[in-house]
Formats: sequence, structure tokens, C-alpha cells
Amino acid sequence: MSAPGLFRYDICLGIRAPFLIGGGAAARFGVDVIQLRDPDGRPIIPDTHLKGVLRAAWIALANADFPLPMSVEAAFGREGSDARGENAVDDLEPRNRGALIFRDLRADHIKKSGRLTRVAINDETGSGVEGKLQTVELVAQPGSVVRFRGALLAWLESADQAASARSAIESALDAVFAIGRGKTVGYGQVVEREISGAISMPVSKSLEGMGKHFLYRFRLDKRLLVNTTRPDSNTLSGEHVIPGGVLKGALAEKLRRLGLDPLDGSIARALSDMVISHALPTSTAKLPDRREDDDHRRDIMVRLDSVGLEPDNSLEDNQFAFRWDDALPISQMPNGPIPDFKSDAKDTPKRVPNAPSALESVANYTRDDRMRNAIDSQRGTAADGKLFVESAIHPEFRGIPLEWQGTIYCPDGVGPEARLCLEHLAGGLVTLGKTASATITARNLETLGIKLVDAPEPPRLPLALGQRVEVEICTPALMLREWHLASQQRFSDALEAFWQTLGNGAFRLAPERPEPLDSPGTSRPAALDFFCQVALRAGYQALRYEFFGQTSLEPFVLTQTGSVFRLEILDPDKASEILHRIAVEGLPVAAWDVAPKNENASVGVPELERDLDFTSCPFLPQNGFGQVSVQIFEVAK
Repeated sequence: MSAPGLFRYDICLGIRAPFLIGGGAAARFGVDVIQLRDPDGRPIIPDTHLKGVLRAAWIALANADFPLPMSVEAAFGREGSDARGENAVDDLEPRNRGALIFRDLRADHIKKSGRLTRVAINDETGSGVEGKLQTVELVAQPGSVVRFRGALLAWLESADQAASARSAIESALDAVFAIGRGKTVGYGQVVEREISGAISMPVSKSLEGMGKHFLYRFRLDKRLLVNTTRPDSNTLSGEHVIPGGVLKGALAEKLRRLGLDPLDGSIARALSDMVISHALPTSTAKLPDRREDDDHRRDIMVRLDSVGLEPDNSLEDNQFAFRWDDALPISQMPNGPIPDFKSDAKDTPKRVPNAPSALESVANYTRDDRMRNAIDSQRGTAADGKLFVESAIHPEFRGIPLEWQGTIYCPDGVGPEARLCLEHLAGGLVTLGKTASATITARNLETLGIKLVDAPEPPRLPLALGQRVEVEICTPALMLREWHLASQQRFSDALEAFWQTLGNGAFRLAPERPEPLDSPGTSRPAALDFFCQVALRAGYQALRYEFFGQTSLEPFVLTQTGSVFRLEILDPDKASEILHRIAVEGLPVAAWDVAPKNENASVGVPELERDLDFTSCPFLPQNGFGQVSVQIFEVAK
């Protein structure tokens, strides 16, 4: 029997027109319902729809005692539920996706579409019902066959099981007579079904001569939905930046499927210690003025201290306008209110403008918005009141693929376990985010993989006594606790304590106005030189990890991308070593004691060296959080 592996099946479905697979954005003028298309305009059968009809067919085959290679839950994963109360946290645990991983089926070339008018019929009289006229999109001429092509991936135990799975999938496809809307009136009849034999996919790539530092890059084969937020109650919106923790999670799932243990043992420790940065998208389009060694468009990190705010009299309610050409000097003044730029998800003052995105992507991207409806598993019909929208990132922009890039650092070098993890990472990932995107190196699944190359070690800065350096936050960092936001004074004290603890005498958070290093230290500076913006993250992370203790449920406070801290050097050699370490590994997570009862009491000293892993905190530097850029601000005088 062969070892567990990843297999691909190429699928083609021929659908006789008329057919209508909904889920797209708002219809065009004069059309009530339109066919779902990808952002390139190609009609598709979405992966979720194909999975749903095959799951129903699989259940029907199981009920008919048809021999199947695995149960419905093993093949398609566990269904979600609306668990509440004491079972709510358990229900939030990551779901088993199942062995089968679906992709969209895209239609062959379609000529210009038309319209089709429908009217409701009175069952008793046989006449049309007044006011029940509907105009729907006609994708192809009635009677013509449109072929949809795509692929299906599967984690299977052996080549024998792959052959059995192919037979079962083929039988399930045979049981699907129609697809999409209007099946009861003859829409969407499936007249052709083709499935290839099981194609074994490589799961790892041999790497030779690897050091500690690497660059990685990849493209995606389908829409991406990670780092989701809820702009409103029934919308899931994803971001274009892929956290390092998402890559690690997909790699851990791959190792588990291949019979390895990513949660315990030497492989788990190597994976946990590996520092994988966030992946940022770039365009593969070449610029006319590019350098010979630079053919990619990169994101620009916009520092938050470069944003000027000025009243705009043309706007209502005295709103502010951003000015990108003026720097805004922001200081933490004692005994004052929390500064306007400190964002609070629960209560943002009306006069404070929305914060700009600190990551302005030069690589434009397109959103892939799809309407979905929960399905009643007992009846196989749409559940009432369960309509929602997924807003994902399309992997191409105007036909040009996006390419995600990042870095990897192995602090202990590439031992056998770390090499195994890197080789399987180079072999590609197939379960990124909620949509289970796959990493590819070209335009299709045949190029499944991630490009890994050696990278030079970042240089150490030559520092001098009294010199100032700027530390810019490049990815959100866990530096504070929620009670530090109770007042401006506490907010400032906590940040000062963080940098003082990290520096351990090597540097301090610089005063806004220079003062002699040998001046009496009896009083703290009136103003400290930094610009910091924070955001609250709660929900699943707060329930899952209990980072602040079992009796304390509070949100994580993340220092946002673009925040800038100016440090003053007190011990050049020691500071050079510490700053080089955080530039490579990221900022350590700060663990604070409980809030003091007396609001005038000291904020205390954070613990920065606590041994944490992925089971105790989601925002670790090993998962790409707390990455920083360090540069010299001025020469010592």
C-alpha cells in the first residue's frame, strides 16, 4: 500500500441551457437575477455549490448501501451549527474540512448573453399571476450545452483509495441530474459528466544548501478569504495580506494529512519556532522603469506619522482631510485625554476621521463578492434568514496574476525537522483560508508549490551613544492590554515600560525634545517621541486562547501597522544586538499583570521572555506578528 498523498481529479460538466446559478452581485438594470461569474466575467459553478450537490448525492448513495471509500463527514467535513451557551466554544474549534477540496468550475467561452422572461402560474386557473413577472439572464441559447471545467483535490490514504474515490465521485456526479436554480422547470440539466483518473500531486520538494533566512513567493489558484472582518451583520470581508499564522496552519494541516504530528514532538517544535512573515501581494506586471533586478511592484508601507490632519470646510460635520505631504508631530502629553489617533472599536469620537490604511498596495486587487445561503441539511433547501455575503480577494487583477511574498527565519538553523517542514512548504499548500486556496508557481494546479530561495541576513546598524533610531511597526504587535487604554497617562506609561524592558539599559523611548543623557532622571520627559495607533481584536481568539487567564475575558490590543517609535541609544553595542534581533524575529509578546486597583499606581513591568507557542497565543512573532523595520533617524552629536 502506498503512503498518504494528495490527488487531483479534473472534472467537466456539460449543462444544457437554460441554467442559472445565482450568488452574484446586484443584477443589471432590467434583469432580476443574473448568472454568477468570476471577476473576469466567466460563468462559473462555485466550489461551494458543487460541494453541496455532491454531498447530497453522497448521502443518497450511502442510504442506498452503495460502497463508498469514506463517510460523508470524512469526505466533506463536519457541518456547522448554531450552537450557543456552554457548547459555543467547542463549536468554534477549527472544522475538519474533509478529504475532498473543491475548486470552481469555469465555463468555456460564452458568447453574448440574453434575457428570459418568467411568470408565476396560478395552480388553479393555469393563468399568469399578476405582478409575478421575473426577468432572468439567459447565459446561452436554450438547448445548447455549456461545458464547465475545473478540478477537485483529495487527501487520500493510498493510490487504491484514490481509485475507489474516483469511482464514488463519478457515481455521485451521475446522481446529480440538474444544478442551479429552477431545476423543477427544467433548468440546469446535467447532460455530460467527465472525471479524469486520480493524478498524484507532489507534496514536497527537495531543498539543498539552505541557510537560516529565506524568501518565499507564490500565486493562488482561487479567491482568498483570510483575516475576515464583519463590515455588517451578514458580510464576511477578507484582507489581501496573508498572516504567517495562516501559512503555518495550512502547513500543519498538510503534515497531519501525511501522517505526521504537527502538534507535539520535534516536528511541532520546529514548526512553532520557525518565523514566517505575513505574505504581501505584489503584481507580476513589469514596470517600464524597473531595475534589472526588480521586476515586481511592491506594497508601500505608509507611516502613520506622515499623515497630516486638517479641517476640511467642504465636508459636513467638520470632518478632517488627510494630507500626505505634511508630517504630523504627535506626542504623549501627561495628564491629558487619550489622543485622537488612538482608535477604539467600541467608541470612536465623531470628530476623529477614519484611520488610513497603513499598507497602500501598489498591486491593485479585485474583490470577488458572492452571496451565499445556508442550506437546511434535512430538506436540502435554503434555510430562512441565513443569507450572507463573502467578499474575497481575486488572485488576478485584469488578467495579471498577483504574487504573494514574504520571509522565513529559522532561529536554530535548518535541522532535519525544520528541513522537512520547509520541503513540504515548498511542495505547496492547498487549504489557505476559508476558501481553501492553493499556492501555485504559475497559472494552474499543475504548478502546485511555493518558491523558496536563500536570503542574506539583515545587516546590523552601526550605532553611537545618543543616536536615535526609528522602529516602525510593519505588522500588528501585541504590546499592551485593554486596561492601558483607560487614560492617556497609562497608555503612555505602558509603552514607555515596554521599550524600557526590551532595551534593558540599551535604549529608551526618546523624549520629543532632546535632553542631556547625564541629566538627573528624577522626572520623566514631558513628551515622548512616538506615534501609535491601536485596534481591538476579540471574538474567536479571546474565547479560544484564554491568554489573560480563565477568569478574564478581554480583547487583544494590537499596535497597528505604521506606528513609529523613536528610541535613544544608551549602550550602542547592546542596542545593536537587540535591534538586530527584533528586526529578524519580530517584537516579543508582552505579558502584563492584572490592572492595578489604584489608577495612579505604576503600570508595572511587562514580561517579554515568556515561553509561548501557537497553543497559547495567536499573535506571536513566529506567526508574522510584531515585525518591525529599524533605521537610523539622526547621527549622534
